[in-house]
Amino acid sequence: MAAADRGTHPLRTTGPRGDLSDLRPLGRTVGDARVVGLGGATHNSHEFLTLKHRVLRYLVEHKGFRTFALDWSSGP
Repeated sequence: MAAADRGTHPLRTTGPRGDLSDLRPLGRTVGDARVVGLGGATHNSHEFLTLKHRVLRYLVEHKGFRTFALDWSSGP
């Protein structure tokens, strides 16, 4: 449990608007990476999509990212 607590950082919201300071730990994790992948256990849920929007906004505004790509597979 202690390891999970050290790697856990609370978010103020999943919504894309507002202050992004609670995503600073993500910025430290990203470091100087040029590619960041965002996965998830669900697709097309409101919270998941708005959180991705928020993370993308953080990456653009604070880490200088300029490219965004989606990968949707059309499973069998």
